[in-house]
Amino acid sequence: MTCDEFFTKLIDGGRKLDEATAKELEEHASGCAECKEVLEGYEVSNRVIDALPPVPDPPPEHAKRVREAAERFCRRKDERRESE
Repeated sequence: MTCDEFFTKLIDGGRKLDEATAKELEEHASGCAECKEVLEGYEVSNRVIDALPPVPDPPPEHAKRVREAAERFCRRKDERRESE
């Protein structure tokens, strides 16, 4: 495996790697100092993320407020285009 393939598999794997991919990456990293450092950082980052408390769901009215703000933004953008 090349370093490029290593990074592609790591990125494509997301936060949770399947066992086969994790083994492939570990094998490559065992002989490549740069990739080993990246893999260790990836693992530390995942442990930190896993330790975070869950994010609460936004209040029900949140989606409505976001939609209204987006609509206002689009209207203003359209108005600016028309005035040009």
